[in-house]
Amino acid sequence: MKFNSSVSGSSILRTLGDVATTFSGFGWIPGDVGSQSIVLNDSDVEVYFTDEFNPARFKLKHTYPNLKNRFILVTVDGIPTRNISLWTSKAHKYAGIIRITPDGKGYSVMWGFNGGVPTRRFEEHLAIHNVSLGRNPSLVAVSYASPSYLQQLSYSFDQYQASECSYLLWSAYPDLARIAPQGVGVVVNQVDLTSELWDQCVECFSTYNALILQYQGVFVTSSSWDGIMSLTQSLDRAAQAILGFGGLSKVPKLANKFFTTLAESLNLELNQTVLKSGQELSKRVSDDK
Repeated sequence: MKFNSSVSGSSILRTLGDVATTFSGFGWIPGDVGSQSIVLNDSDVEVYFTDEFNPARFKLKHTYPNLKNRFILVTVDGIPTRNISLWTSKAHKYAGIIRITPDGKGYSVMWGFNGGVPTRRFEEHLAIHNVSLGRNPSLVAVSYASPSYLQQLSYSFDQYQASECSYLLWSAYPDLARIAPQGVGVVVNQVDLTSELWDQCVECFSTYNALILQYQGVFVTSSSWDGIMSLTQSLDRAAQAILGFGGLSKVPKLANKFFTTLAESLNLELNQTVLKSGQELSKRVSDDK
């Protein structure tokens, strides 16, 4: 393995530090709550590892066929990720690079972690990577954070279906339809990441780029760290607008024509299930009046 300074000084680590700094500045990753990971291009990292380096292998709970032999940068468990940017020379203490085994059932630690282990949400990150890459090979980055307004808003999500929540978030902040044309997934009443929730993560990311966990935070995937920040910030901005309106039931519901016109002008493929839910939601409100 090459010297630690070579990896620590790489652009991918510096950009991860920017994500950590931005999110911690917003108060979205208090303590060690937040976690990030990204699937790396082999050509970008193979130069750092020698053929003689043969690390120990660790078993995974699930099999990840779309991640076989892939290198993945992931944050460490139990350490605030904001430290990545504060102590760049010690990035190996706050993150690490693993390589999934050829059978997709385990991994080897190639660099970093400094005796620690990957984030406690490691398998969820891998599940999201595995499904997202199968849907779109450009979706290489995954993040988990707890945006303040979105977490507060999630307490009322159990009154709505995921597609309805998506439509209301779009209506509150229309630019979100451009950033997340698939809508968002929502999981309610889950205290922790149980095996059932793991399955829901898998199912969600076969369609969406974001999964909101009620009372907790949000998983998002994108093609870059910039995309991760854009999507997470946009979701929280939509939640802030909804709370400003007085809650989900008070959000002005934009007509479907607005979104279809937006889609045509920007060449977007909006989730038709979300649009249908918007129509039904608007009709329900009219009937209640």
